[in-house]
Amino acid sequence: MPWSETPFAVPLLLAAVTGLLLAAYTLGRRERLDPPAVAAFVTVALATTVWTGAYTQQLAATTVAAKLAWTRVVWVGVALTAVGWPVFVLAYTGHRRVLRARALAALAALPALCVLAVWSANYRWLLLTPVDLHDVAGITVLEIAPGPLFVLFLCYSYALDVVAIGLLARAASTRRGTRRREAAALCLGSVLPLAASVASVAVLHPYPYVDATPMAFGVTIPLVAVVLFRYRPLSLVPVARTQLLEEMSDGLIVLNAAERVVDANATARALLGDGTGLIGRPAERALADHPALLDAMERPADGERSVVIERDGERRHYDVSVSVVRDSLGAVSGTLVSLRDITRRRELEQWYQSIVDRSTTIVAVTDAEGGLRYATPSFERTLGYDPGDIVGERVTDFIHPDDVPAFQSSLADANEHGTGALREVRVRDAEDGWHVIEGQARDLRDDPVIGGYLLSGHDVTARRRTEQRLQALNRVLRHDVRNELSVVQGYVSMARERVDDEEVREWLERAHSASEKLLDVSETSRYVDAELERDPEVARADVTGAVADAVAAVERTHPDVRVAVDAPESARADVTRLFEFAVEHLVRTAAEHAASAGEEVAVCVERTPSGVELRVRLGERWLSEGDERVLEQGEESPLAHADGLGFWIVHWAVTAADGTIAVAEDGRVVVLRLRDPDAS
Repeated sequence: MPWSETPFAVPLLLAAVTGLLLAAYTLGRRERLDPPAVAAFVTVALATTVWTGAYTQQLAATTVAAKLAWTRVVWVGVALTAVGWPVFVLAYTGHRRVLRARALAALAALPALCVLAVWSANYRWLLLTPVDLHDVAGITVLEIAPGPLFVLFLCYSYALDVVAIGLLARAASTRRGTRRREAAALCLGSVLPLAASVASVAVLHPYPYVDATPMAFGVTIPLVAVVLFRYRPLSLVPVARTQLLEEMSDGLIVLNAAERVVDANATARALLGDGTGLIGRPAERALADHPALLDAMERPADGERSVVIERDGERRHYDVSVSVVRDSLGAVSGTLVSLRDITRRRELEQWYQSIVDRSTTIVAVTDAEGGLRYATPSFERTLGYDPGDIVGERVTDFIHPDDVPAFQSSLADANEHGTGALREVRVRDAEDGWHVIEGQARDLRDDPVIGGYLLSGHDVTARRRTEQRLQALNRVLRHDVRNELSVVQGYVSMARERVDDEEVREWLERAHSASEKLLDVSETSRYVDAELERDPEVARADVTGAVADAVAAVERTHPDVRVAVDAPESARADVTRLFEFAVEHLVRTAAEHAASAGEEVAVCVERTPSGVELRVRLGERWLSEGDERVLEQGEESPLAHADGLGFWIVHWAVTAADGTIAVAEDGRVVVLRLRDPDAS
């Protein structure tokens, strides 16, 4: 078979060899590469090898039969390239949802039909028809008349090429740094074959019937090779790294050796304003609006690197990390600046610091031997010590010698249980006074941060002083006043029997009555105090029975007052030991008002869905404003206080059992709502 030399043999063979080597190189490293992109690219590389190699032989052949035979092989490469390159571009640009079996089959349908038409004599006329051989500039070329299927395929392949170029152009315009240059190079490589094909179809070059498209691959394939070797777009690691850097919450800025900004991820671009204006500019100009950031970038590595950046009226705190990038020879090739948003952490630190600074709780950290390592500012407010001055001192040096065993006992509890029981110890202040501190210890010796004991406590000096005063007053009220009143009553009784003057006798009667009331208050306080010193035992009891006993006691002392009771046979609820005393006080107080008004007292007991409701009613107001405040709120005011202890006892007795008290109808009704856990 005769052959002729052509000037296109060298570029065509170069493209064929390059395509083959790229396919082999890619397949040899496929474990580290992106599978869909690898499959598409290997298809394109082998297709261009087939196309350019076969077209070299077609141009060199000198007979119609030989040229037609090689044309059939050329069309195999053409069809594979027409499908492979768009698929590669779709995989490269991230449109992987399109790359499904049905979509790929539809994409390859027309190219496959064209290959069948070329290789089948029955359908060859639909694609192209050989006419004759011509000599063009010393090259024997085959004149071919295109058929309708060829025209359809040409339009189809051009449409795919335009879509591929558009995707690559978009990637080049939206990406940054090396990814932009990579996409731009691939876009150029996609434009060259399309331009060569258009020039060949329109006969815009001096060689009619010569297809310049495979010659364009002589430029495109080496260009793609440069992209693959330099940027490694098929590698999974760069793709994943780029996506990770773009989507990470930390801002990243890359400077080259000349301190120009060469890249910035999406977070940094959004944070620093005009992201596109950062790239390519010197750092001093690109970050001129953020002098604090520039200053932090210039500080030594061991210095404080945190900045406040204001964006859209919001102030955010960032930690700045600067890393020097070196090449394989150790020379500085650039700088990586990362910005981590620590706003939430800084707010929490400030919040906790504010709490610590203002808290009255004394908190200290000691080492395992009891030496102070940290003390909160409350030490100065409470004890007068500057926290910095006492660090290193032993805790026991500040504790009263008699209370050191109690402190050591708390440490022993902490060693055994993790947290020591509450203890009270006397602690010396800066003026050699003593404060009573109630606190406890926690064993945190295994904690890598604390590595010792955490001590916390409150100053209860004032509370203990008040309790001592109350105990003294209570003792006087319960014992001394009672004893002296008994003496007063005895002398008043003797004087009353020996006095004949009626006016003086009336005075003595009033004194005797007043002393009886004081004795009654004393006895009541003794009883209530004894009950309150114990835990308020809550138990289910029959409210109806308690009401009956209380009413009977009142009727004995107020026989002229009628008390009407409306109650079921039994109504059980949670009450305390003081409950019957509380009911008797309510009924007795109402009876005293009823005696002067000539009315009756109404007591009603009713079951409710949550328990029992007890109401004590009188036709007129019999409660003062102070009584109402004590019953409902458990408090008094200087201008509104209760008459004696009775209403306080009612409040304590009911609320201790999780009951509630309400005063209704302008002080005419007291409602006690008692709880029954078994009620429906």
